[in-house]
Amino acid sequence: MSGDDLGAKRLLSQFREPSETRLGLSKTSFQGRGGASEIGRRIANILTEDLRPLMEVGILKHLENLPLFVEGIDRDITSDIVTRIAFGALVDFTHEMIELYPQLGETTARAEYQLWDRRNHSWVYKEVELPYINGAPVLLVPESWTGKSLLMSADRYYNKTLLDWIQEKQTVILPDGTIDRPTKDELRERGNIPRNRLTILRLTLEAYEVDIDLIERFTAFVVQKQAELQLKAA
Repeated sequence: MSGDDLGAKRLLSQFREPSETRLGLSKTSFQGRGGASEIGRRIANILTEDLRPLMEVGILKHLENLPLFVEGIDRDITSDIVTRIAFGALVDFTHEMIELYPQLGETTARAEYQLWDRRNHSWVYKEVELPYINGAPVLLVPESWTGKSLLMSADRYYNKTLLDWIQEKQTVILPDGTIDRPTKDELRERGNIPRNRLTILRLTLEAYEVDIDLIERFTAFVVQKQAELQLKAA
């Protein structure tokens, strides 16, 4: 195992699920399901083993790409990872909201929290002041950062970007000039491209071998759709 692999495992094994945002998916409390350190170790193992080909060619670049390739990484875990890494930015946002709405800061307390140091690429611990509600610290999250669905989901990537690419490859112009393009339902029914993480990984790498970055295509699609939704809501 290389030093980089060990470093990745060490950093992700220190990952702790933040309960201060109240974003945990739990029936009985806001604490979520926990086990963040174990999740971090599992992600590190996958990155340094199963997903090593994506890392080596440099097409797995962003945190939001993990759900496309890692089974079990969905809304809950993704929100845990994002809010933990963005904890410092959320602290700043919380302080800005207290300035705008002083009643939020009527009861506060200082405590030591784990933050990501972007300059040194490491976890640090820093004393932070947060508002307390019902005896527990609260970290505010901008509404625009939240949503009920995961935009970068494996299902969406498979059904949109991957099947679009397979359609492109298998589209032919017949002698009479008509275009023969298989439908997505036909592609699914053939059974040779099942909707699973192994297929997603295999097709992503196959496309990259012919200089097509499907992750980049998918990201552009999601960004465009999200912008369209925001325009409609405005």
